[in-house]
Amino acid sequence: MDPPPTSPSTAALQKTSPPTDPATASAPDELSTESATVRQLTTELTAQASRLFMHEQQLDRLTDLTAHL
Repeated sequence: MDPPPTSPSTAALQKTSPPTDPATASAPDELSTESATVRQLTTELTAQASRLFMHEQQLDRLTDLTAHL
């Protein structure tokens, strides 16, 4: 049995569109929510890294002061 004929536009679309895996496809709202979550986590992680750096500097100063005593 022959496959059904395809129009030129359908054939072109099939050639240019990447295959979509239904298991990984997300609705636009889900992607937006995930992006916002990633941005928020990145901001929080950056703030924690900044505090850690500051505490490391303070610890180094205290270590130096202790060594002089």
